[in-house]
Amino acid sequence: MRRISFTPRVIFSFCIFSLVTSCSVGTRSNENNDSRTLVSDQQHTIVKRQSIGNCWLYATASWAEALYLNKTGKEIDLSESYWTWWWFYYQLAYKTDIAKIQTGGSWSVSSQILASHGVIEEAKFIPDEAGTTMSIRQAQAEAYINQQLSSGGKLSTKENRTEENIKKELDKAFGTNMKEAEQYVVKAKDFIVGTTKDGKDISLFDSVGGSQYADGSDSPNMWQQVDVPQIVGKDVILSQEGENERANVMFRVLKALNDHQPVLISVMIDFNALDIVDATFKASRIEQPYQTGSQGGHMVVLDDYAVDDAPFIGTIPEGEAISKLTKILATRGKLRYLKAKNSWGANRPERGLTDGYTRFSWEYLSQPLPWKDEKTGQVEFYSGLSEVILPAGY
Repeated sequence: MRRISFTPRVIFSFCIFSLVTSCSVGTRSNENNDSRTLVSDQQHTIVKRQSIGNCWLYATASWAEALYLNKTGKEIDLSESYWTWWWFYYQLAYKTDIAKIQTGGSWSVSSQILASHGVIEEAKFIPDEAGTTMSIRQAQAEAYINQQLSSGGKLSTKENRTEENIKKELDKAFGTNMKEAEQYVVKAKDFIVGTTKDGKDISLFDSVGGSQYADGSDSPNMWQQVDVPQIVGKDVILSQEGENERANVMFRVLKALNDHQPVLISVMIDFNALDIVDATFKASRIEQPYQTGSQGGHMVVLDDYAVDDAPFIGTIPEGEAISKLTKILATRGKLRYLKAKNSWGANRPERGLTDGYTRFSWEYLSQPLPWKDEKTGQVEFYSGLSEVILPAGY
């Protein structure tokens, strides 16, 4: 194998429609129900199912809900549709050559939307969808806006896309009244999601990097986007420098999970790699000659992990650890898989998945796999885990 230095490759998080319509979720494996030595197991809110390619907003909502749950002990149902409304708005208002609405995005975009527009409970934005696991309104809104962007539509020309017209059409698309809904919005500065060691409140605004000092430096409580060293190219391995850096990033991820921090990750998905027997994405399932399956970028929130070869213990499965020592030893084991809360729905029996949680084997995330460019058809090889979003101090 050729040895190369670390070359970062940032993957823009998105969920293509073909991915969304066929995607599903993981299930807890019976083989991991071992109460003797366990690891992390976060507190999460209910699993939802996206109807359009906005996995990144669902992941961000799950992250914010988990922080709030850890802080208050109370579950909250934040509206992904509210943030989607604003994502559509910014595209329509500022993208002059827009011909079709884009549903994909990234952590940097979602964090800006949260900082600027805060949060609202679904019951206050779209009451009909409160308590439901999938938003039909989002799919309807995407279709309606694209129709209005087509020739002769109400948003088809730059002149038609005034602020007033855009908001009017978005309210019609989502079946909302944003002006009335905004009275129920909680500003990011007022949405408390944590506490510092000295007892001070940490707001959502702080966590997404909304607050800065006068000199322009970031909030000390801001979650950080960290690139994971990737292997780019077939039959390639990382340099020792790259391996050390990747090991360090993953150690930080596991340490954060041990402390009940809902770490986010951006990954590439190929459904040919999904083993429905144990609900795990595995590199070994991608056979040669390679036939591409449904592929796309995806963002999820981590829940747990499992390791092998932990010092003095060996295999440590998923679940809440019974001692701090077990958690420490787990971070020094060989990572078997990461377990994530997904936005593909909690009950997808056609893939053998039942509880909304997906597992990604470390081999699948770390070794170079073939990915097909939609436009050119060209296949490139690179590892599927591109970035992690870590809390301050990790």
